[in-house]
Amino acid sequence: MPRPEIFNDKDLVIDILSSSFKENKSVNLVVGGDNEKIPALMSYSYEMAELTGKIFISENRKAVGLILFPRKKKFSFKSFYEDLKLAINVIGLRRVPTILKRESLIKKHHPNEPFMHLWYIGVNPVDSGKGYGGMLLKEIIEFADKKGQDIHLETSTKRNINFYENHGFENFANIDTGLPYRLMLFRRRAKSTI
Repeated sequence: MPRPEIFNDKDLVIDILSSSFKENKSVNLVVGGDNEKIPALMSYSYEMAELTGKIFISENRKAVGLILFPRKKKFSFKSFYEDLKLAINVIGLRRVPTILKRESLIKKHHPNEPFMHLWYIGVNPVDSGKGYGGMLLKEIIEFADKKGQDIHLETSTKRNINFYENHGFENFANIDTGLPYRLMLFRRRAKSTI
C-alpha cells in the first residue's frame, strides 16, 4: 500500500516505481547501484512521460505505467533541465557515456514508424501477483490499439518474459554485448479496433 501521506499522482507513481524497480538491473545500472537515487530517476521519468508520453494509474491506485511517444520528443528547456538534473544528480557525469551507449543500443531496434515505448510498468510489491499489473497492461494495450501503434519495451528481468508473452508481446531481439546483463526487447503489434 502506498504511504498514507501520498496525495498526488506524481508521488504515487514515484513510490510504486521506486519500490518495484529496486532490484532491476537496468535501473541499477542507471543509478550506479545506489537505491537512494531511484526516486530521483522515477521523478525524472514521470516528468518525461508528462512531456512526451502518457501516465497510467490503475483505478485502485496499485499499479502504474509510463509510456513515451519517442517521435514526439522535441527539445524544450524543461526537458533539457530534467536531463541535466538526471546526469548530475542520478547518473553522475562520469557514467553518462555508459548510459548513452545503453540508450543507443536500444534505439537501434526501434522502428521508423510511430510507436509507443512502454518505459515502466510497476505494481506496489505488497500487491504483486494479484493481477493489477496485467489489468493495467490491458488498458495500455487497448490505448495503443486505438492509436494503431505498436508497443515496444525492454526488460532485463527473466520473470517478466511470461507476463509479456501472455499479453501478446514477442521477444524480437536481445542485447547481449555492451551491457553487464542481457536486455530482452519485446514488441506487440497493434491490432485493428475496427
